[in-house]
Amino acid sequence: MFNRGIDGLLAALPEVADLDVDSIRRLLTAAWLETTTPRFGDQQSTGASVEMLRRMATALELHAILPLAADRSTVRACAFVAAEALTIAHELLPAGPSGVPEPAEAGQSWMLGSVRTFERVEAALLYLVAGYDANAALTVADLGINAFDDATEDGPVVAWAANRILALCRVSVFNDEGVPASADQAPTLHLAVRRELWRRIGLHVGGHLDWLTFGPAPDAEAGAALRALAEQLENRQNGTPRPAGHADLHHLLLLLASACDETGGRSLRGVPPPPDDPGDQFGAYQRTRATGRPLLWPAAQAYAHRALPGPTAHAVVTVPTGSGKSSVAELAISQALSRGWVLYLAPTNALVGQIRRQVADVFGRSMAREFLGGAEYTQLSGESLDDINERQVLVMTPEKCSLALRQNPEAFADLSLCIFDEAHLLGERGGRGVIAELVLAEIMHRATGARLLLMSALIANPGEIGEWLSAATGAPAAVVDAPWRPTRTLRSIAGIDRERGIEAGTAALRRLEKMGPNRKKEKFDAPVALLAGLQGAWTSSSDSDYKLVRTDIEATLAVNRDRNIVPDGYCTPTAAAIVQRLGERGDKVLAFLPRSRHDGFRAAGLTAFEPIELDSPVAALIRLADLELGVPSALRVLLQRRVAVHTSALLREEQRASEIAFDSEAAIALYATGTMAQGLNLPATAVVIGGTDIGYDENASEQQRQDKTRAQLLNAIGRAGRAHVAPRSMAVVVPNKAVYLSSAADAQRAVQRARFLRDEDASTDLQSTLDELVLDALAGGLSVDSMSSSELTAFSFLTFAADDRSEADGVVARDCPRFG
Repeated sequence: MFNRGIDGLLAALPEVADLDVDSIRRLLTAAWLETTTPRFGDQQSTGASVEMLRRMATALELHAILPLAADRSTVRACAFVAAEALTIAHELLPAGPSGVPEPAEAGQSWMLGSVRTFERVEAALLYLVAGYDANAALTVADLGINAFDDATEDGPVVAWAANRILALCRVSVFNDEGVPASADQAPTLHLAVRRELWRRIGLHVGGHLDWLTFGPAPDAEAGAALRALAEQLENRQNGTPRPAGHADLHHLLLLLASACDETGGRSLRGVPPPPDDPGDQFGAYQRTRATGRPLLWPAAQAYAHRALPGPTAHAVVTVPTGSGKSSVAELAISQALSRGWVLYLAPTNALVGQIRRQVADVFGRSMAREFLGGAEYTQLSGESLDDINERQVLVMTPEKCSLALRQNPEAFADLSLCIFDEAHLLGERGGRGVIAELVLAEIMHRATGARLLLMSALIANPGEIGEWLSAATGAPAAVVDAPWRPTRTLRSIAGIDRERGIEAGTAALRRLEKMGPNRKKEKFDAPVALLAGLQGAWTSSSDSDYKLVRTDIEATLAVNRDRNIVPDGYCTPTAAAIVQRLGERGDKVLAFLPRSRHDGFRAAGLTAFEPIELDSPVAALIRLADLELGVPSALRVLLQRRVAVHTSALLREEQRASEIAFDSEAAIALYATGTMAQGLNLPATAVVIGGTDIGYDENASEQQRQDKTRAQLLNAIGRAGRAHVAPRSMAVVVPNKAVYLSSAADAQRAVQRARFLRDEDASTDLQSTLDELVLDALAGGLSVDSMSSSELTAFSFLTFAADDRSEADGVVARDCPRFG
């Protein structure tokens, strides 16, 4: 469940009893797995103990907030594990009368109303200390001001302060009726002190939020002020440690102080403006954006530190899927627009459309334009590349950009920034990778003052790519290799439960033997089991790092008269059955069927939920598709059953209808090919991969096919568990051929059917595809008859005017600086 980013975080943990890092990962994953197994009809216990989780959280929290000079990485590691333990323990608790899990102490009067309410706020603050603000917001998502009891002896000031504490947990703007009166009228000195402490807590927390969001009463030193209050409660007479006065508030003050210090250190407000910022454009962006997203995630923070203001440097950003690449791009755009226009490249038209909408939401509709299609020429209004204005963001595919470089090359002199999302496309063998590489090379040739920002979750050699950019342009290049991810994904393989499957198959064989000789085989329903990895990538050889989960999901198989299992048509129906079950149990499921674009419709036909009427935007798009097709769209019936499909076989209107339906939760499940969903932000709580083969490419070598398969399927796994949707999620892989599972000991055999599960996201080394072409050209050995398809593509791209060879030379020099 934990990726290499969290592995690095946990390495800073102190010793806790007899638990090492592997044991802690195993304990947390097994405990969360126990909360998920009811979704599959399995009630077996993993042995996880709520009390053990809570004791571990308490021990680690002391390491996180008490030492004044603790190492920062140790503080974050302790806070993260403590927060995870508390939230998973909560999910393991039986539900109370209201349906909300409550601990045994729930009836006791406690600060913030109840033990459980305080523990949720406590976990959220610990997530903030660890740097996981999206998880903090999810932890208290359903807590409102009514969750806090005004009837306690501390009085109404508690609810007022708690409202601001909740706003801090959500890192959002707060609204209240102003500061309560001083506590002078309290019946006792004890209560007067407590009420004044609550009032000051609310003041300082509110001041910190105002500082983050450019509010009316900012307090840049709120963390220090809260810690000073905590120190005033400590009794340190004669150097002997004694219990702090008002121990519960002392605990809360330390948590709040640490949370304010952490969030203040990565604020959007702290990013310096570009050197030439006409009309305070970047300042206006900061003030507007900070009201909804005032914090930087690690990738954006690192980019701001290494490439801004300006941007003054190129950058290669490789971070896991869902870790804030779009925020890095947004930050770069906000500064680059001060000195020119911005080019934003994406590999698919679907992603181009989504990026354009995101840019328009932030910078205004007039600031963003999209250009769909490939390299075809057009003069249609709004689609022509002849008119490129300053201070705009143009979004397109590399193929469309290759046309822009021919139609309007002079406009690139004013380009300030080129962003390339899903930049691992550069390593794709064949025409697309070659075009992308040459487009970047020509941009560097024509836009000498522009800076490039390449982003991907899959690039394993970002340093080498940065060296290329620097050597080609003479400008510095920053590398942001940040494996941090705001969510955790459990990786699992689905197979046939061996024991129960043999029993069902034996019964089917007996039925077959009683039938006439013309009956060649007999179908039967075999129970499905899941084998889950407890450490993250499946690199461990220890059986203790895997867990078998039995389900009541069934896959249809057949047995023949030779007593052999016939798995014909096993993969897609089994994936659909898993999607159906997950959707019925409350998951939002993204299913990838990478082999063929037609498999999505087959699986969708096997999936159905409670029917609905299509809302207006979706219905309008499907109506447009009807008119364009001349017949009713087959997607309409599926969407009414709350199932969406997204493949290249669909019209753009149909694809967009599926995107809207899934994003709005009108569709519970979405079936897609790996390529079509590449890069799209489609939040899901579970991912199902139906098959481990992708479409066949006759021009690719076996190694190239393996590399492409690994990259595409790892990209698919990364779609599970998006920030602000679910902190933990599950990815289920259904191999093309059924694997039989009986225990954790089957892990090493099972992973042979899905070897990509052993790899982390960043697993693709990008290499130029044009070295041989350049060497042949320099040696005079080019021949049309012997050139590969990618070399022919490159040759045609480099065909400039016959009397201007300098253009081709300039592009080649940027693509391969050593040949310049």
